[in-house]
Amino acid sequence: MRLIFIVIAILFAASPTLAAGVKTVQDLNLKRYLGKWHEVARYPLFFQKGCKQSKATYKLIGPKKISVHNRCIKNGKETEVMGDAIVKGPGKLAVKFSVFMPFRAPYWVLWVDPNYKIAVVGGPNRKNGWILARSPNPSKKQLAPALKALTDNGYTLNGLIWDK
Repeated sequence: MRLIFIVIAILFAASPTLAAGVKTVQDLNLKRYLGKWHEVARYPLFFQKGCKQSKATYKLIGPKKISVHNRCIKNGKETEVMGDAIVKGPGKLAVKFSVFMPFRAPYWVLWVDPNYKIAVVGGPNRKNGWILARSPNPSKKQLAPALKALTDNGYTLNGLIWDK
């Protein structure tokens, strides 16, 4: 069990080499970002395997701290996890889910549309990432800039899994 946490910590490590070329939203308006988001697509993490209809809700709980409530349908049942995120810099947060993470992982907002209806989140290692939307079924036209934000940040679109 301890080895698993060490491996995960290494995967999420934010070294300058890994982060090279990954750009975050420098003027992220955290208050506008708060609220409910639907996961449209993801580069999955192990705990998301089998998840469908994923949603995340963010609420301000301190000047630079937000609560994170993730839910999805897994094996026909709703599953959820609670955590929190701390603002570390422009567009850079560090998230922790107390249930299974003994450390904080990078949660970087890579792009958000001007109306805060679509967002792209990732990390310095480019192994995890999400396209989030305020509605569950945004159009292809709405998603095009999000896909461009992923590729502009060095992600390939091959491993992207679309939520159903």
